[in-house]
Amino acid sequence: MNKQLIFTMAVAALGLTACSSGQKVEIAKASQDKTIVPQKVAQPTLPNNIPPNATAMCRDGSFSTASFEDRETACIGNGGVLHFINRYHSE
Repeated sequence: MNKQLIFTMAVAALGLTACSSGQKVEIAKASQDKTIVPQKVAQPTLPNNIPPNATAMCRDGSFSTASFEDRETACIGNGGVLHFINRYHSE
């Protein structure tokens, strides 16, 4: 037998054993309070003097020019990334 067939048979056996235990299943009910309270999310404020080639603002206030493909290295020595800067443009 191949491994996939053995695995499938084991899962089926466990499922049958779990379902045949005779224990009652409890159903969790949602709260009747339908009130949804939106929470305000603080929007990042970036300074006006962002360098044209910056891709991220670091936690210490400096900027990183790491490429988007290499985001792990952005601001690695400056406390980590505070905000990534997205620039939309067409080529």
